[in-house]
Amino acid sequence: MMILLAIVATFATLSNKCTPPTSTHSCILGSAPHKDAWKFRTCHYRNLLRIGTEWFYIVHKSENYTTMDGEIRRHLLVTTEEELRVSVTQAIFYNNWSQPIEWAPTIIDVPSIMQKLTKESIELPCGSDSTGGDKTVLVERTPTFFFHDSPWSYNFGHVISDELLPTFTALHSFGLINENWDSDVQAILHTPKSVFYTCAWYQKMAESEGTYIPESKSCTKLKKALWPFLSNREPTVVTEASPYVLYKHTVVGMGFMADHCADRTVHGRVANEAILEESIACMAGRSSTLRSMFTRMRNKVEQMIKEEKPESTLIEASKKTARIVVWMRPKEENQERYVEGMDEFAMKVLPKIVSNLNIPWLTNITFISSFAGLPILEQAMLLYDTAVFVSSVGGGGFVAFFLPEGSTVVRVSSDHPCMEWDLFQSMSHFQFSCHKAPKQGFYHPEFEEMLVEHVLKGLTRYAIEHNLEIPKSGWSALPPQLNI
Repeated sequence: MMILLAIVATFATLSNKCTPPTSTHSCILGSAPHKDAWKFRTCHYRNLLRIGTEWFYIVHKSENYTTMDGEIRRHLLVTTEEELRVSVTQAIFYNNWSQPIEWAPTIIDVPSIMQKLTKESIELPCGSDSTGGDKTVLVERTPTFFFHDSPWSYNFGHVISDELLPTFTALHSFGLINENWDSDVQAILHTPKSVFYTCAWYQKMAESEGTYIPESKSCTKLKKALWPFLSNREPTVVTEASPYVLYKHTVVGMGFMADHCADRTVHGRVANEAILEESIACMAGRSSTLRSMFTRMRNKVEQMIKEEKPESTLIEASKKTARIVVWMRPKEENQERYVEGMDEFAMKVLPKIVSNLNIPWLTNITFISSFAGLPILEQAMLLYDTAVFVSSVGGGGFVAFFLPEGSTVVRVSSDHPCMEWDLFQSMSHFQFSCHKAPKQGFYHPEFEEMLVEHVLKGLTRYAIEHNLEIPKSGWSALPPQLNI
């Protein structure tokens, strides 16, 4: 079960302030006049006050209110509430498993919030009068991202693309996080009520029915394993018993922050050029954000290796050596995406070809039939020095986030090989291509030859990027038709 964490780290009690500061906000995407704008909007709120599970946006009491653009508006509560509305889920979920969930803080003026705090004996301390008791408002200065967790958070790839990526993208859009670890983030999960298929929902079902629900255990385990690559803090949920908090920076609104935005192609499954253009537009301009996230995760991997694997020589050795990794999705796991002969390609064909090239820095070819059971850090270390990653499609392929600069990803499948292409083609630290396998798979001569070419091109790119020595006699074994 997800642990309900008390939000205490980096807190400080309010000092020299007898009243809370007023709130402000700025938003991207989703123009206010449009009735569905809230589904796509992402907002950065400053000075939100949370009491229990209720969030408050504090304003000065005034008959007229001047907005950020200088327009004077009346009817403060109606107009401003519309501007504050966002969705704590992605803009569009497919398969009708979930829908955008509306959220907005409650707007309240200073006199009213002071009256409420006094009535409930909640203290806003002033200087030396601070008692620091259970009913003292705390201040959270770490940027906070408030969202509803993914329906597929028991899947490795979805935790990265539906949770870590949107969190980083949203905070990065407002300059609240970067690739360095001098900035952190606190993720708070929206508590579901009647919403199905979330990590918290699975847990509630398991508790209420007293039965074992695999998804409940898997999503909790993955969150704990993957979130450290983005933040030093675990995602948490708030309850009525949680401390009272004034958040200096809160970003809310999943909207277009996930990799597929409002992509009706369902991660590239529909080969319709008109529709696919939506995916291109969705990810346009995100390469720098993805690079920052990649660098942040890469830095974390190195930190974890030094702390948890002090005997490892991987970081230093990776400057001089590399490997090829082939991951084949097991047939019993997903028959539609299984590719015939992929194991033999990895264990027999590639070793024979590579041995003829005499590449001194290529240490080995690693074949993985399943990442299940392999700790996340071990997976990251496996990809840390990989020059070419030949991959099946699906969640396991998202380990590509851990690949080094100048690497190559070659994705193959007998069914929808270009799934998630909109994300992968925007990642600038590796070269990406996707290929649909014929029925014979790698036993088809032309298909096998094409994949060999992509692997060899990938090795060449990596060698150039990392200034590795390439014996001319060895590379003369490359087919003459290769354009590298």
